[in-house]
Amino acid sequence: MKTIPLTQPANPAAATAPILPERYAWRGLIAVGGMGEVHRVWDRHLDRTLVLKQMLPHLICSTGPRARFHNESRITASLNHPGIVVVFDADETDDGRPYYTMREASGARTLRQVLGERTRALRAIAAAAEAVAWAHARGVIHRDLKPDNVLLDMFGGVLVIDWGIARRVDDAVTANPYATNHITPGLTRAGAHLGTPGYAPPEQAWGASEDHGSWSDVWALGATLYEVLAGRRPPDGAMHGDPVGLDDPLSTLVERCLIPDPTRRTTASALATELRAWLEGEDRRVRADQRVTDADTVLPERDHRLQRAAALRAAASHRLDALGAFAEEQDRLEPWAWEDEAAVLEQSAASLDANAEQLLHAALEIAPGHPGARGRLADRYADTLRRAEADRDPIGAARARALLATHDDGRHAVLLAGKAALTLYTDPPARALLYRYVPSRRRRVLLLELDLGTTPLRAVEIPAGSWLVELSAPGRPIVQYPVHVDPGEHWDSTRPGDSSPLLVQIPPQLDPDDCYVPPGPAWLGGDPNATDSAPRARRWLDGFIVRRFAVTVAEYLAFLDDQPDAERWAPRESAGLSAAQPPLMVRGPDGRHHPVPDGAGVVWLDHWPVTLIDWHAASAFCAWEAARSGLPWRLPQHEEREKAVRGVDGRCFPWGDHGEPTWSCNGQARPGPGQRAGPEEFPHDTSPYGVRHGAGNVRDWCLDAYQRRPPDNPIVTLDPPGDAAWRFLRGGAWAATAQLGRCATRLASRPDARLQMVGLRLCRSWP
Repeated sequence: MKTIPLTQPANPAAATAPILPERYAWRGLIAVGGMGEVHRVWDRHLDRTLVLKQMLPHLICSTGPRARFHNESRITASLNHPGIVVVFDADETDDGRPYYTMREASGARTLRQVLGERTRALRAIAAAAEAVAWAHARGVIHRDLKPDNVLLDMFGGVLVIDWGIARRVDDAVTANPYATNHITPGLTRAGAHLGTPGYAPPEQAWGASEDHGSWSDVWALGATLYEVLAGRRPPDGAMHGDPVGLDDPLSTLVERCLIPDPTRRTTASALATELRAWLEGEDRRVRADQRVTDADTVLPERDHRLQRAAALRAAASHRLDALGAFAEEQDRLEPWAWEDEAAVLEQSAASLDANAEQLLHAALEIAPGHPGARGRLADRYADTLRRAEADRDPIGAARARALLATHDDGRHAVLLAGKAALTLYTDPPARALLYRYVPSRRRRVLLLELDLGTTPLRAVEIPAGSWLVELSAPGRPIVQYPVHVDPGEHWDSTRPGDSSPLLVQIPPQLDPDDCYVPPGPAWLGGDPNATDSAPRARRWLDGFIVRRFAVTVAEYLAFLDDQPDAERWAPRESAGLSAAQPPLMVRGPDGRHHPVPDGAGVVWLDHWPVTLIDWHAASAFCAWEAARSGLPWRLPQHEEREKAVRGVDGRCFPWGDHGEPTWSCNGQARPGPGQRAGPEEFPHDTSPYGVRHGAGNVRDWCLDAYQRRPPDNPIVTLDPPGDAAWRFLRGGAWAATAQLGRCATRLASRPDARLQMVGLRLCRSWP
């Protein structure tokens, strides 16, 4: 038998007005079903529109349908719940047709009409389940729940209708003389086989009326829920316990409804509660999604502003470099304006970044555990952790690590675990001992960790951090190979632009005072406390050999002895051009050069580093040594000099990060006036490669011309400087503050200047 919501008549306007009580004025036919018809009527007593359902005229003499109609009106009237239609009146018309009136659901649509609107349909099912649970609590079961029997009004209200075959669970089950085996798809079966195919549970479909109960309605609700989620009715196999095969977060709830054994099904109340909870969570997820979307919208603008700021700063730097140190203020106004604009952009980008982070936290407050917000925050804290570790900020790193651990979804497990990998190929193969740099008395000292065996080493897992690999091959000098790996990083010494790791060549032999710096990347710059530090960058440097100590007075005397124009290269007090002051090294009667007292009356010792020579004299010494030894000696480039004394891990001083003045030869190292140091003094001022006095004693002239901004190319190249360019000076000095001995400090001078604290150190490329 058909039930409402009923089919719309083909032509409602042409319908004939039924006989109605005097109280009601007919306003039109709404729908017609198998047992009754539904009209819109006007209640003259209370001035309101109602819905009137009355039995079809040809059924008024049929005992069964008449009883069912009266049962429907009585049960519906007894269920006083917002989700069940309210019955106002019930009687018979003058022609003997039973009727009852109900509230009109304004602008109502059936659940079937909104099945494609997932959230709205799920809310309707939850509301219907609550109404049905209320009926169950009062001993009434519906027995024909389906999308057609759930109405949604225009104000968000939900009504469960058509209680035509409902019964009280304590009513006696009697045989129905009007039973039929004829089934019309989508229509309620009459007789013992009650309900609608596709929604009726097994106990109804098989005619077991004595087994009907609240669980029967739960099956129908589950079938309706399945249809919303899958877009189709449950498969026939569900009647026999086959898996519903639904890929949806609510699939387990559906499965608990569609259990063939009625006693194992969930309840309508539990279904409503769980569905409401899921919808509430879904609502929170939607609102949280919007916060994440808002954050994602902010970040491109942040990045755009940062990129624009970087471009402005680069342009300003290039312009200022081109103008030179003595440019007029008026000429600097434009690049200064670019720098000011860049600062404003950076500040606004920081505000946008903070806004994005606040939005992500707001998303987590709305929906705790929201994967999008959590993942984005984890990415942010992972970047913060890497920066803090790179900046030697243990407090910032600890905070970022704790925040990352809170929000990580597993993608940063390697970073949190602090694992890394090492790949190393050498020629010839060498035994590799792994030493860890550990803090001790404010310095980094080496502690043997393990024997890695013989190279090649392929993706050997090691903890992240700063290491030194000691390479020893038969008949070859021992090579110190520092490594710094961040968590999750694979150090494989692959030159930028190459596709495979570089083969590290071990020199056949080295002079005892030569230090080999193998090829590879190194963290340079990035020290905010260093004078004119370059931005932090990982730069690739090819292999080179550098002298352990600066060129000494004795070595320079030997050079002068071999020069026919020795006075041109002799050290002189710093007073401009070389001819302005008398030389501090003169040729004696024996034909050899000897030092004479300087302006302070001090006679230089042979083992002191030579100073007061200009860049040209330093270059001449390198050329002489190259010709004498047959090796391509030259001055070091300033980044070679930084790596040689700093290693690869970005430490602030050769021995670590603590700026202890007494560990290098500087003006604060000992009482009294500063003085140069000999080779055996200040042993802590030793680099990972064995280079001595990198943070003190004398600064070194460098080969390359000074420029404020380093090249964008990650590879350090040997570009010869122009004749007029200023030259880099790197290193600390015996009469300067200890602070100026920081490895990232960059100084410069004119190439014809002679300075009390500047000497030279030999360097050559290898291989």
